[in-house]
Amino acid sequence: MGECFCVYIPNSIDYVVAFLGIVSAGGIVTTANPSYTAEELQHQLNDSSAVYLLAAESNIQKAMKVKQSVLSLKEIFVLGNDEECCSRFSDLLEDDGSFFHKPVSVQPREMPLVLPYSSGTTGLPKGVILTHHNIISIIHQMTHPDIFPLTTEDVVLGVLPFFHCFGLVLVSLCSVIRGCPVVVMSRFKPELFLTAIQQYKVTVILLAPPIAHFLVESPLVDKYDLSSVTTILSGAAALHPQVAVKLQTKFPSARIGQGYGMTEVSPVACVPLVGQTLYESVGVPVPATRMKIVSISGGATLGPGEKGEILISGPQVMKGYLNNPEATSLTIDEDGWLHTGDVGFYTEDKNFYLVDRIKELIKYKGHQVAPAELELLLMKHPSICDAAVVGVPDPRVGDLARAFVVIKPSHDDITPQCVQEFIAEHVASYKHLHGGIEFVDHIPRNASGKILRRKLRAKIFPK
Repeated sequence: MGECFCVYIPNSIDYVVAFLGIVSAGGIVTTANPSYTAEELQHQLNDSSAVYLLAAESNIQKAMKVKQSVLSLKEIFVLGNDEECCSRFSDLLEDDGSFFHKPVSVQPREMPLVLPYSSGTTGLPKGVILTHHNIISIIHQMTHPDIFPLTTEDVVLGVLPFFHCFGLVLVSLCSVIRGCPVVVMSRFKPELFLTAIQQYKVTVILLAPPIAHFLVESPLVDKYDLSSVTTILSGAAALHPQVAVKLQTKFPSARIGQGYGMTEVSPVACVPLVGQTLYESVGVPVPATRMKIVSISGGATLGPGEKGEILISGPQVMKGYLNNPEATSLTIDEDGWLHTGDVGFYTEDKNFYLVDRIKELIKYKGHQVAPAELELLLMKHPSICDAAVVGVPDPRVGDLARAFVVIKPSHDDITPQCVQEFIAEHVASYKHLHGGIEFVDHIPRNASGKILRRKLRAKIFPK
């Protein structure tokens, strides 16, 4: 297996250059959120056994902070010219390229190409092994003319984060394969976002629901000429049908829809067919993909209209979780079906619909927030003896993380603000407790000690 190279930078043209260079040389890329704290970065570097790290000037200090704590790390590169503490990425571009003339031996179904991190259906973030076969498969599946027919005439907006599998595969790699220019944005800024669409005549926008809300609600939108847009596809979290309808009103001639998937399927399983206008549906399985609904209680296969857990099988299904056979076996069964932890149903025409989640994962603006990660962190606070985190649905951002906290005796002086500040010191902003903090006498658990999250949600939404 090749050496692992962690890319820890915001969206840029160099992101794709670095990614393709690493994999062309036989390496493996693990993508890290550039807003990660040093602690979060250290966990991913250690877990992935990363040998090299590419950071940006904006986060190089966090990268340097963990250097001595990651034994596998040999060298840090910085995207910029202001740091003397490590090597410059630009120096790598001075090479004559002769190395890439040498053939690299790859076993496509076995060798990882990229290691994004996901919490899956539960637990802490885990390395998702996506092989060369997985990624090549999903690119072919997605660029099918009935699914996502990119042409050289299209201009794609690169606003989705490239460290996320959605942005990396669908925006970066699919566009490169199809020869489409990509207008790269380091992050979402409303006026710059709209200016980019107008100036570069963007035709394709892949986005997460919060940006969809912006497009239908912000008065800024009407000040720009966005008539070039022909396709808007949403993913990473559920898009409310009413928002999709409003988007169609704003962009009457554009294809509007939402897909469905997860990092573990590279990351797409369903997309509406070209010409479909079923705003409540997440579409049909992409080519070479099988999906079924099974009973949550007994696992029996269900028919059209019956609600149950969604299972997926196809060439884009991950090889497994890195160094975690137990989590892998809990997610992919002996017959190769990936258990998503999502509840849905399908109709006679094979269109799938999402209903609920049975997994613990919280989705905030398309980002994954693992309750277990925040709970472990809360338990490190000297005044807290027990904690649980649940997601509170929010129409704009998906879910808000809310904590239920049990305070140790004689620690009554602690306040919710103190807890918020403690969390903010250790994790990226999207993992903050945006849903608030509630002090409780105890955390409800079953006989085996598992948190009964449904009882906590009942406190928020009493019947």
